[in-house]
Amino acid sequence: MVYGRLSADNELTACRAGGLSHLTVAFPSFVLGIFVAILSLVFLCFIRAGVHDEGGADTVSNIAKLIASRIQREHKIEFGTGEHH
Repeated sequence: MVYGRLSADNELTACRAGGLSHLTVAFPSFVLGIFVAILSLVFLCFIRAGVHDEGGADTVSNIAKLIASRIQREHKIEFGTGEHH
């Protein structure tokens, strides 16, 4: 969205006229992309693995069983808090 807006407002043309290359303008996006990729990898490999080892899967399984038993008992699914405005 940022680069589309820069292009629509001819800001990229102004950057090129000022001597900036396309790579120089795009460099912050590359850095942010690498940072987000590394952060995602850390969460996937270490944070999620730690939660899974501490019973995270059991919690999800118990919630699923609770919902399934409620559906069998009441034959309906409710979303939200039940307050009607």
